[in-house]
Amino acid sequence: MTAVPDSLQSVFDRAFAGLSRGREAFAPRLVPHEVGAITSVSTGIARVSGLPGVGFDELVSFPGDVFGIAFNVDEDEIGVVLLGEYWHLHAGDEVRRTGRVMDVAVGDGLLGRVIDPLGRPLDGRGPVVAGERLPIERPAAPIMDRAPVTTPLQTGIKVIDALIPIGRGQRELILGDRQTGKTAIALDTILNQRGKSVLCVYCAIGQRAAYRAVAGDLKLAYSQFEELETFARFGARLDEDTRKIVEHGRRIRASLKQSEFDSVSVPAQIAVLLALTADLFDDVPLDRMNDAEQAVRKAAAEIPAEVRQRLETADKLSEEDREAFLESAREALAEFSSQPSSKSNAALQEESTPFTV
Repeated sequence: MTAVPDSLQSVFDRAFAGLSRGREAFAPRLVPHEVGAITSVSTGIARVSGLPGVGFDELVSFPGDVFGIAFNVDEDEIGVVLLGEYWHLHAGDEVRRTGRVMDVAVGDGLLGRVIDPLGRPLDGRGPVVAGERLPIERPAAPIMDRAPVTTPLQTGIKVIDALIPIGRGQRELILGDRQTGKTAIALDTILNQRGKSVLCVYCAIGQRAAYRAVAGDLKLAYSQFEELETFARFGARLDEDTRKIVEHGRRIRASLKQSEFDSVSVPAQIAVLLALTADLFDDVPLDRMNDAEQAVRKAAAEIPAEVRQRLETADKLSEEDREAFLESAREALAEFSSQPSSKSNAALQEESTPFTV
């Protein structure tokens, strides 16, 4: 074997000497990280312990790329609003601080994009390109720093443009019952801004799978009842269909009354609302409505756990789960279903008697 040339040997020596000096000079830096754990998970909320330094509105991370915003910051436990699907989270799962508040990307790169509340794209067109991020909770610009409202904005809807002047930058609230066209007005207004250099942002906030399914017609039924009840009070004669609407509305009102410190769980709410929309309370005398509702709530707690769990995770209420809740409510209300008491009959007869002078 031939000896290594002196020049190559010196290169090795210098290299190893440099590595040795670098190793000796390296001082590992310890960076503390707060890691907590989930204590409980409910509808959109997680209780977390072990994060004493977390701040209000701070973003925390959960397993499965799920984030949440810290809201209730107590000494031993915090309440976190969960952002995204959380069906896989359980008590004991690890939770980490991020050290930053909830923020989103801003800029022209968001124009024409569809994103979720975290700013992640939902339209399949790749990542959002933005040069800046801003916190979602920040002080508004002072009044004196804002541009005046001087340019009109047309909705394209004749009755609105003729009667209600609206300016660019002006806040305008659209009020109305469900299925009366509030969203249609907003969408028509957005479409009418095409080619007019107006930036339009549409924010959709969805109601839970389960609540939307069971309470869909409840508001309409109650509105009809309020209108008809006025006529009944003044002694107008009611036909059978109208009388049923009034009696149904009275039971809706009685069921929606709630005492202080009497919170109702999600399964119990779903069971009561389903029973109302299915007219199961209509045969219950008004003076027994409170007892009947308590029976339905108690029966909802005995529904199989897997059915109740699906209320928290499923996109919508399946027909099988709906029937399970309805059957539970029917059994609970069986002992309450009877003819109205004499007091209720007398009151109805008095209200149905024509008013004479």
